[in-house]
Amino acid sequence: MGKNGTCSESQLGQHEYFEAVLNLKKKVNLLQILRIARIEPDDGFYSLDNIVKAGRSCSFSTAMGKP
Repeated sequence: MGKNGTCSESQLGQHEYFEAVLNLKKKVNLLQILRIARIEPDDGFYSLDNIVKAGRSCSFSTAMGKP
């Protein structure tokens, strides 16, 4: 079974991969992006297509957590 972060080892080592992901998490307000798309924690399910659309439809300022 594969390990998380190993798919990018040709460009980033595993440590660098996780560091990049954590830095991105600090910069992008993913919960806000999902909330705007009305994707919120509940007992339901959301399609991958709707989640991807939410990420693609957000503005840069929204992604960065700015009004």
